[in-house]
Amino acid sequence: MNANPEQRAALLRALQVRKIHVRKHALARVPPRIARAFAHPWAPVSALIRYFGLFPDPLLSFWLDHPVGHVVLTEGEGGYVPGEVSVGKRHLAAVAFIPLASLVGEGEHPLLYIAHLLDHLLGCDGVPEGVWLSEGGGYLPAWKEVGARLKKQFTLGYANSEAAREDPRRYFAEGLVAYWTDRRGLRVQDPGLESILRTTLFDPAFWRRVYR
Repeated sequence: MNANPEQRAALLRALQVRKIHVRKHALARVPPRIARAFAHPWAPVSALIRYFGLFPDPLLSFWLDHPVGHVVLTEGEGGYVPGEVSVGKRHLAAVAFIPLASLVGEGEHPLLYIAHLLDHLLGCDGVPEGVWLSEGGGYLPAWKEVGARLKKQFTLGYANSEAAREDPRRYFAEGLVAYWTDRRGLRVQDPGLESILRTTLFDPAFWRRVYR
């Protein structure tokens, strides 16, 4: 169970201030059909936050308190950079670049990029060249166990796309998106992955056990 609504709202506000950034002039540089979806320059942040509904408070707190791990909403292409990048005057590390277009249903789902960020932080604590959770990593013993389960599950071949069958990072990311968009379908397609996500990443009790 998540915290009360006031605490949840405060946590989301803190994430917006400290972890989520909009590239300067991004709205002015996208096609009009995309720009019209946002009433003001910070509207994309609110649009992204809506996708955090299933994330338990302890997961969001972990991300908020971590020294690296940022989101940049951009007019350009999406991707994830494990190392350091400059965004305007900011120097950020472990950055998920999320296209504004993805927030209006074009291209990849926004959570795909968030999944890479979490995969990286939980796998190796954000070390640029470290082993990600989906590859069998885990920066704490409990997460190492989760990483081992994910790595084994990946080898079973239940991935829903060719890209995910070849890349454990993509497998994890697509699985996390499916957990949000079609959990019942994920349970049918890949019940093992659905179970891992449900009992670890999306389980507040699991987080409390790990960080007590």
